[in-house]
Amino acid sequence: MVGTDYAYTMPMCGTKGPIDIDGAFWDVPGSAPEFDSLPGIFRLTSPSTATFTTRDGRSVELVRRSGPKRFVICS
Repeated sequence: MVGTDYAYTMPMCGTKGPIDIDGAFWDVPGSAPEFDSLPGIFRLTSPSTATFTTRDGRSVELVRRSGPKRFVICS
């Protein structure tokens, strides 16, 4: 639901990993800080956009992916 906060922990690869929330994959448009395995809050800001905010206040904008997603292997 738009405006609702959900507890979420970023994947091991952070924003490069599969951000899978509410049955959809999410992407970071442009470059983003690394949030590897960090807990925080996912907030849907519209049906196709969201923000993820870490406990220390850093945030990143997300957009809902509308098609297939290819994942990279991180180390």
